[in-house]
Order: sequence, then C-alpha cells, then structure tokens
Amino acid sequence: MTATAHDGARPGEPLACLEIPYDLRFTDTVQAWLAGLVGLAGGSRRETASLHLALDETLTFLINAYPDAEPWERMRLAFALPEDGLAEVAVSNAGPPVHLDRIPRYDPQSPAEADLNGLWYFLASEASDELVFENRGMEGWRAVIRKRLAEPAFAPRPPAKTAETGPAHQIVFTTRQAVPEDAAELVDLTYDTYRYSYPVEEFYHEDQLRQALARGEISSFVVEADGRIVGNSTFIISPGTPRCAYSCSLMVRRAFRQSRAIMHLIKAVEQALAEASLDVDLYYGTMVTTHTGSQKAGARVGFHPLCLLLAVGAPVDYRGMRVATSERESFLLCLRLAVPPALSTLYLPERHHVVMAALLGQIGFTGALSCGRGRAGGGDVRPPGARGRDRGQRHRDGHPPGPGLGGAPPAQDLRAQGQGHPDRRHPDSRLAARTAPARRQSGAVERRVERPQARVRPGILSGLLRPVRADGF
Repeated sequence: MTATAHDGARPGEPLACLEIPYDLRFTDTVQAWLAGLVGLAGGSRRETASLHLALDETLTFLINAYPDAEPWERMRLAFALPEDGLAEVAVSNAGPPVHLDRIPRYDPQSPAEADLNGLWYFLASEASDELVFENRGMEGWRAVIRKRLAEPAFAPRPPAKTAETGPAHQIVFTTRQAVPEDAAELVDLTYDTYRYSYPVEEFYHEDQLRQALARGEISSFVVEADGRIVGNSTFIISPGTPRCAYSCSLMVRRAFRQSRAIMHLIKAVEQALAEASLDVDLYYGTMVTTHTGSQKAGARVGFHPLCLLLAVGAPVDYRGMRVATSERESFLLCLRLAVPPALSTLYLPERHHVVMAALLGQIGFTGALSCGRGRAGGGDVRPPGARGRDRGQRHRDGHPPGPGLGGAPPAQDLRAQGQGHPDRRHPDSRLAARTAPARRQSGAVERRVERPQARVRPGILSGLLRPVRADGF
C-alpha cells in the first residue's frame, strides 16, 4: 500500500493518493484515509458517512469483479477538491469493463422483487451527488464519486518559497577544477538544477561521483562564490573511449542565474580546452535545440553541430524553469576537435556530400569525402555487374561513362582562398593530395572539405553539451 499527499496542489489535482491491492481487507484502511481527508476539507460527519458508504460499495463491486487480479496489481485512489465545496474521490483500476446498462436496477419500493445485485449501485448513487464510470481506454477504468460539502474549510497552501537569494554584496567568483571532496556539493547542485531528472546517475550518488572524480572518469570545472560551488561543467571520459570526452552538466544555481557566474565558468572551460588539460582527441555531446543559452555557451568554446536527433527525449520539468511544451525534445550532436583528424578520406554516400562538407568543415575536418570503397593497392572492389550498372546510370543522368565508379570526376577541391598550395595545408591534407590520383583510379567520388568562411549564428546551431536535457541557467 502506498500513500502520498500534497497540500499545494492546483485546483482539480489530487490532494492525496493511495494505492491498494485488489483485497477487501484493505477497505477499512481506505475508509480511515478518506475520513481524515473529508474532515480536513470541512466535511460534516454526515457528509463523511455518505462518502464512506459510496466508496465502500464501489470498492467492493470493483474488487469482486476482478478475482484473478495479479498480486502486484494496484487500485489507485485519489482525493481532490476540484472546486469550492466539492469533494471528489476517483478510483482507477484495471478490472473488467463496467457496463452500466447491465447493472440491475434496485427498486426500494419493491424490495422483495428487486434484484440485490443492483443494490450496491443504488446505495452508492444515493449517498453521493454524482457517480460516474469513465472508460480510459488502455489505462483501464475510473470510477468518480463526487459530494458537495455544505461548509468547506480547506484551501490548498501555496508552495513554499524556497528559491535561494544571492548575496547582497558584490560577488567575487573563482573557478577551479573539482576534486573528489566536492562530490557532496555537486550532488546538491544537480538537485537544485534538475531535481531528479538528470540522466547521469553518478550525480545523485556522492560515493560514485567521488570515485569517478578520483579515477579521472569525470572531470568537472566549478565556479565558486563565498566558498560555495554555484556552477559546474563536466567532461566524462568513458573507459571504452578514452580519447573522447563527453561534455555535459552545465549547471548554475538558481540564485546565480542572473549573475556573471556562467561567464566565469565558460572562461574556465575555454581555458582548459585551449590548454588541452584533458588528454583527448575530441569533445562531443548533445544539447536541446530549444535551449539557446547553452547553444551560445557552446559557440563560445568552439563546439559545432554535426547532426540533428529529432524528438528523442521526453520533456521534463526543470527546477525554477517553466516548460511551455509537452512535445518530445530534439537534440544536436556537437563536436570540437582537440587535435587535427588523421583521416585523409571519409566515406559517405555521394548524396550526403554537399551537406556533410559544410558540417565537417565547421569542426575542422579538411580531408576528402568519397563514396567509393577503397582497398589496399586501389581498384574498385564492387562486382563487375554493379560497376556496369553504375556507368549506365551515370550516362543516363548526363555524366559521360568512364573508369571505376561511373567515370567519377576528379576530387572537388573546396579550399578557401589563401589555402591554395597543398604544402601549406595540414600534413593529412598533403597526403590526401598525393594520393588523389590513386583514389580517382579506384573510382571514388570525392569532395574536399574545408572550413566555411561564413559565420554561423551560434544561437541556432551551436551549444555547450548536455546528455539529454536543457542546461539549467
């Protein structure tokens, strides 16, 4: 049996809930629970007795109608005050459908001839002002009992104002890298920002977080005010991918979200990335597309988008933030390279080359894009029939046939102005230039990737990264 209560509920929301198994032995406990709530709402003894009778008859009918209920199945009872003076008890259950037209009508004027199987419905209806059964589809059925109270005396309390207030004096912020002893404060910061919706489990367990910090699997940069941690940004390095750091956990306490704490934190992260304090090859992560604050922060430290993940995250309430939509959230996967990429060629379907050339250019990949299947010594590895079909297709599309993959044209060099000489490029680019003839002979359609010259507005495309939620500032 499970019971919950909430005296700060909005009108129509349950003030208290109770879950019981399909067992008549729990009805006395339910009635004691109901009596206390009706009395709290200002109900008289007679009104309490009426609701008692209506609920007792309804529960008995529902439990007896579902004798094969599993031991783990529960009925859920909710008590609410949807409007002034109206008390409501709702019983949600997964028992058989309720057909009101099949319930015998009990006639108190002719008790000897009346069908006693309808007595429960007669008593419950007479004791309440309204008794309805709602078909909730795949959620089962819901019985609702309503009774108007003559002298209601209960008003939900407004939620307590627990928001922190920042210090009145001028704030002095300091930044540093977190140590294992900071684990407890980081757990508190996570709750202040996300309550219990943050997906990285370690940030809710002090011991686990302390051990991860000590092992270097989690590296956090914090900002402090008056000796207290007020903000955090984290990089997670998993043992399976030791050369990649996952950026997440950009958090600032609610009381400091309008201060310069976030700017100090971003500067600390920016300096750490510039100094390569983490021995990794790249940084990556995801961020919510609608959270422009984290996007601007990410653009500041050099993260760029690579792909869009549509509607992959369920919405959640954030601490101290209003969520205006119930739609599933979409994320951007973003990267920042710590060292130049070693790959000279990246193999993708040709239809993706135009889009991926711009995206890969943003993160600093200057190699070639190819749709061929390379092998040692060059040459086309596809079956002869496939090669012939490709050549015929390209001829029909207006491209002259040629060797390899449909007579592919030479690799397209998209280098920006001022970078025309191959010897001035990255060594990997020079390697790509030297091996270009061999790749053309193998039939690879290639596209040179360079960084675009136009600036991309960071509020839309870039951002500091989080696992699945918008950053809390």
